[in-house]
Amino acid sequence: MSGINSWEKVVNMPIKRQGKGYWNNDVLEKILRKAARECAKECFLYNDGQIFVTLSGGIDSSLSVALIRDELGRQSHIHTFTIGRHADHPDVVHAKLVAKLFNTIHHEYIPGPLDIDEAILEREKNPQLFIGESTEMSGAGVFLLYRYIAKLVSSFVVICHDGIDELLGGYWPHRQTQTGDNQVRNFQKLWKELPENHLIPLTRKSGHFGITPIFPYLQKAVVRYITAIPLEKRTSKAESKIPLRRIAEKYLPREIIERKKIGFCDALKEF
Repeated sequence: MSGINSWEKVVNMPIKRQGKGYWNNDVLEKILRKAARECAKECFLYNDGQIFVTLSGGIDSSLSVALIRDELGRQSHIHTFTIGRHADHPDVVHAKLVAKLFNTIHHEYIPGPLDIDEAILEREKNPQLFIGESTEMSGAGVFLLYRYIAKLVSSFVVICHDGIDELLGGYWPHRQTQTGDNQVRNFQKLWKELPENHLIPLTRKSGHFGITPIFPYLQKAVVRYITAIPLEKRTSKAESKIPLRRIAEKYLPREIIERKKIGFCDALKEF
């Protein structure tokens, strides 16, 4: 693809660079805006003028939608896709709010028991799609979401939002200790596990339906800039992904910024 870094090109970069280089949120915002714009244009090119974005209604995907809309204008056709186990699921509720706020063409998918059974059957028929996923329901949400997208639209490229938690400290292990060496080890461990735990399973399942995911938060310029930010400035016990939250305050309502974290496609865990 033209101009877009694949995730393979950045996952071997160090999560923390030596020294404390100069950084500020204004520059980070410009870099994120450029990454969002380039990924959106890639979508536009390969999807017949349409932009497809997965949207959980959390801060990461919601900010991405906000930046894409701001960069490309109100006339661009942005399709957002959300999965949840019922209409009152937090992902469904908050994604609907974001879609309305940024005027997207919103697609809401609530799988029923038959859909879940089909995903489990697919796991038995095509175990290679679920390699390394230990439980019966592992990967079902991702599989069903991309099957839904593939059936609904003629889609080739979809914008996804993996990687920013690992970069900016979005998980509790990043935050539970602020002791220098321990925190560095936790950041390094979760960054190293990103491909196996998230990116490879995602690309395997989306590729099964002919869809290529692209990642604005894993563009080389984004990763290079964030890895120069001191770890204690990225996250704390009280607040995760601090720089991203300060940027998001310019674009998103507080209920999106402050909502409890739920992993996208984990909406099916209670089936």
